[in-house]
Amino acid sequence: MSAAQDSGEKYAVRGYCALCTAHCATITTVDNGRVVRLDPDPDHPNGGVICIKGKAAPELLYHPDRLNYPLKRTAPKGDPDPKWARISWDEALDAIAAKLSEVRDRYGARAIALAKGTRSGTSVDDAERWLGRFLNALGSPNWVSTTHVCNWHKDTGFSYTFGYNIPTPDLKNSKTFLLWGHNPSSTSLILAHDIVAARAGGMKIVAVDPRMIGIASQADIALQVRPGTDGALALALIHCLIDETWYDAEFARRWTNGPFLLHRDTGRAVTEADLVGGGSPQRYVVWDEAGDKPAIYDPAEFPARPLSRFWLRLPLGMPRSDLKKSPGSRRRRSGRRRIFSPITGPSACICGTELDSTPMRRKRAAQSPRSTPCLATSIRPVEMSCFQKRRSTT
Repeated sequence: MSAAQDSGEKYAVRGYCALCTAHCATITTVDNGRVVRLDPDPDHPNGGVICIKGKAAPELLYHPDRLNYPLKRTAPKGDPDPKWARISWDEALDAIAAKLSEVRDRYGARAIALAKGTRSGTSVDDAERWLGRFLNALGSPNWVSTTHVCNWHKDTGFSYTFGYNIPTPDLKNSKTFLLWGHNPSSTSLILAHDIVAARAGGMKIVAVDPRMIGIASQADIALQVRPGTDGALALALIHCLIDETWYDAEFARRWTNGPFLLHRDTGRAVTEADLVGGGSPQRYVVWDEAGDKPAIYDPAEFPARPLSRFWLRLPLGMPRSDLKKSPGSRRRRSGRRRIFSPITGPSACICGTELDSTPMRRKRAAQSPRSTPCLATSIRPVEMSCFQKRRSTT
């Protein structure tokens, strides 16, 4: 390649497109020292696709309005003509460093904030970590960022729940894929390519989207909810997972706060401090299945004292014996599963400091009527076997 560069001949360079977080693998064609073409790299594990923005990279690179060097305002702010003057990179960096030092020395580092654009649709992703390190070294915690409206709940929700950003789905080993409010055909071509390949291998697709476009239009089960009612549908699905015992009870018992009893009035976990004078607010109250009585649990003792013997909060009215049943073992109406059930209220037992007994919870559950179809999402309870191809009513 070096010889081709020296002679001005056409040559290709393998790399990736940095114009968003997908980082699609690319092959760049250079002719006489200029980038003339950007194509997907079919030999890369995540290659074979590239969006129209990536294909337009040569136009962005050589656009006449692209800013390629620092400019300094020489007229006062507010002047109709800022009178920009080109300066060197050293001059620009020295001026910025001097101003930042002046502000920090006079007002403190917290007077400085760093703002950036979204990494989802720009090339800031590769520099973002360095910007964070710079701000930390400067001593300021004021980090400001923008992103697309669809990112906040996905990124922050997953991080707060699992302590890590949402990972790439394991499509190769998935039997079912839930596509929720996402059109990868337009926003993530690599993911769309892998979904289509997995579907050809037998994977089923469930799509939640008001619009039947892209992959959603080919889904095995398509749920066209009203815009803004995703939360109601999510709660309904969570209710079904718990009510039908389709979740991993042992995992939830051992690795979550599922066994902690809740205060009926506040909805908060009951602690030792709520029951005993001088008790610790860091120690929680659980129900001991073996002794059939409340017990104090200290998270600091985990994993030496696991939660495997403690009772897991269940939907109102579900007997504890259901924990031993395999997921999906509870059937209704001639063995057909109720995939979508209406929201019936609290999905877990709410226990006050009086620590209600199981029979009392069952009595309250028996008095709680089951509601009719959920009006929020317009989705009615649908009776279907697993993966029965049928559209839901809206």
